[in-house]
Order: sequence, then C-alpha cells, then structure tokens
Amino acid sequence: MTLSNNVLPINRNPCTNGGSQLLGAWTAGSRHADGAHTLFLDGHVAFPSDTLSREVWRVLGSRNGGEIVPE
Repeated sequence: MTLSNNVLPINRNPCTNGGSQLLGAWTAGSRHADGAHTLFLDGHVAFPSDTLSREVWRVLGSRNGGEIVPE
C-alpha cells in the first residue's frame, strides 16, 4: 500500500495517510546530506542531488519513456 513516486523532490516530506508509516506516497530520501542513493531499473546506481529540479526528477522516474530530460 506504500508507493514510491517521483512527484515530490528528493528528501522532501512524504504525503502520508493519517501519519501511518505504511500508507502514503514516498519519494526518494536518505539520511545522506544533499541527495539520495537511487537504484534505477536498468541496474545502475546514482546519487542524484536534492537540488535536482522537480521536472528532471519526474522525467527520470517515468515508466513510459521517450521524455526528453530538460537541461
């Protein structure tokens, strides 16, 4: 019932359902300063910065593909 998403920027507060730890929409987060270790479905691991724009983060998390990553 917990879903990860790329709607919220990295290391931002999640959307919870009544404060429940099991229900909500969670974004990538980490106790590391300035970003989060992220495993991509192609198998590579990266450390995107939490200053990455929301638009770029959303494109990177798309499952549809074909989007152009803005500069």
